[in-house]
Amino acid sequence: MKRSARVRDAALACLTLAPLLLLIAPLRLVTESRMAPHMLLQIPMLIASGWALSVGPAKRWRWLRLFDAVDAHGLLGIVIASCVLAVWMVPTALDLALLSDPVRGVKYTSLWFAGLVLGRSPERMGTEIALFFIGSLVWMFASVGLIYQTLPERLCVSYL
Repeated sequence: MKRSARVRDAALACLTLAPLLLLIAPLRLVTESRMAPHMLLQIPMLIASGWALSVGPAKRWRWLRLFDAVDAHGLLGIVIASCVLAVWMVPTALDLALLSDPVRGVKYTSLWFAGLVLGRSPERMGTEIALFFIGSLVWMFASVGLIYQTLPERLCVSYL
């Protein structure tokens, strides 16, 4: 195995295992104490972890090959990822994830799974579909961010 392949595999393994850091309470509290690190660090890390697993060791898993057969043009992965991301943009969902350990577990699992299925989709996805998906996500993130910043009342109980 070439050195570059070993470095790539090591980086994917580290990225895949990164969410385990969230099991350490002080580290989790740092990422969940304010909305910015929560939205810009924790959520992307969970998605990236699932993605890293899907392009790394999980490439050979049988049930993922079955998913690939159902996900003809990458649309199922995109829809799953979009729905999961939309749910975790809702202020009430974020509050519940901060206040309840089972909901926090659902958040971690669903975002990780969204990254896993999203990592499988690009190889079957056309350029037009990928651009539409990226544009829709950017628009959703920008809209939610502007709403969070401009409204005078608090949307999240946990965040000011």
